[in-house]
Amino acid sequence: MNNNKIPVKFRESTFILALLVTLVSFIVNYLSTLYGPVNSILNLFKTNLVGIGIIPSIYSLALWGVIYLALLGYFAYQARVDHWLYYLLDSDAISLRWDFRNSVNSNQFGQINTLLTVLGIAQMTWCWLFSSSQFALALLPLMLLLGALVTIYRVLEIGLVPASQRRQRFCHGAFSIYLAWTTVLTFITLAATLYSWGWRDRTEV
Repeated sequence: MNNNKIPVKFRESTFILALLVTLVSFIVNYLSTLYGPVNSILNLFKTNLVGIGIIPSIYSLALWGVIYLALLGYFAYQARVDHWLYYLLDSDAISLRWDFRNSVNSNQFGQINTLLTVLGIAQMTWCWLFSSSQFALALLPLMLLLGALVTIYRVLEIGLVPASQRRQRFCHGAFSIYLAWTTVLTFITLAATLYSWGWRDRTEV
């Protein structure tokens, strides 16, 4: 059932902080993709980086929308499983209509919220650096992103412990999509770094 080892106030604060950072990260990501502080990410792929050969399509960049929708689904899952909304409203009328077997517990939620805050900050940093054509520096927040996502995998023990369908759908799925796209983004950023340093395919020379 519900694990209350983490103080309620701390759980509330980590939930709110992680949610706010995620929302701000989405806004920064959206603005960087279309506009950017110096150049938009979309325009970089169309012009400066057109020769790297593994640039994502315009449609694939829309995957960010899917990722952030999945993260919002995770927050909704957390609020329901961990009774966060009931604690916020100081209500004792906790409904137990959901099946809590094999669900994420409060200690895991607390750790993931902290990591989500790190993810949001790292994501915003990558957006800023990449859209400013600082490709080599942009690899650093990507390493942080990958490390945080792998740590979330370990906290959730994805693939190692039984999980309810809701946990797989609203929790595991969100981080699996995020990790997969971040891995692809790492290779793209590495290719952009080498390309900006003058590495070219022989056919271009």
